[in-house]
Amino acid sequence: MESINKNHAFNDGNKRSSIALGAYFLELNGFDCFVRHFVLEMENIAVWVADNVIDKDLLPNLIYSILYVDDYSESLKLELFRAIQGLQEGFD
Repeated sequence: MESINKNHAFNDGNKRSSIALGAYFLELNGFDCFVRHFVLEMENIAVWVADNVIDKDLLPNLIYSILYVDDYSESLKLELFRAIQGLQEGFD
C-alpha cells in the first residue's frame, strides 16, 4: 500500500488505488470480513501517508491495529498524535 501511494504508479488516484489494492490483498488472503472496516479507516491514513505524516515504519502498526485490535493502543495513539502534531507545526 505504501509503495503505490508514495511512488506515484499512476498519474492520478494513487491514494485510492493503494486502498483498493490493500483491500484486494486482504480478500486474496482470506480477510474478507475486514475489508469494509479497512477501507473506511484507510481513507485518512492514505492521505497522511502521502503527506509524509505516517512513514513506512508506522503504517504496518496501524494496519495491524485495524485488523486485529478494536482500538489503537495507547503507544500507537501517541505516535500518531506526534506525527500529526509535527505536520501541524509545519503549517504554523
